[in-house]
Amino acid sequence: AGPGTVLPFFDRIASEIGDQQSIAQNLSSFSSHASHVAEILKNLGTRSLLLFDEFMTGTDPEEGAALAESVLSDLATRDALAFVTTHYGPLKLLSKKCPGFLNVAVEFDWERLAPTFRLLTGIPGSSLGIDIARRFGMPEPLTQRAREVIDSGKGTLNEMIADVEAELVRVRREREELDQL
Repeated sequence: AGPGTVLPFFDRIASEIGDQQSIAQNLSSFSSHASHVAEILKNLGTRSLLLFDEFMTGTDPEEGAALAESVLSDLATRDALAFVTTHYGPLKLLSKKCPGFLNVAVEFDWERLAPTFRLLTGIPGSSLGIDIARRFGMPEPLTQRAREVIDSGKGTLNEMIADVEAELVRVRREREELDQL
């Protein structure tokens, strides 16, 4: 914090960081996150500081992002301050949709593929999974293919579901024709 920084007094500080999955307790990564977040919400103080790392991950990204947005929107109506790290695009858009949200990114050195640890206020950070995977030894043909999939827009879940639905319609028509024969 810089000179003159003032922080409020917090009566409760809670965090959801890491992965507490447990086979013994029948907890997947996501169920562990969800139960911990539910416990945090149940025990909010009158002035809480909440730290959420990779908030609501471990499930379908669309559902995880929707749950995270729901929780954060609720927290915005309470006397709580939350710091959240995320790769979810919809959460990065909250600052445009709702007052009280602010994006802060860690500046990234593209040549070294490493963070500079300088904070950039007002903009969301990029997710650089493909570049980082390549840096850590993922074979070039695989990272190139991943980039092509993203660039072409192919391989999205919605497209896959549409293809399956179209195939189902085709099979039903063929079955009806066979039934008539």
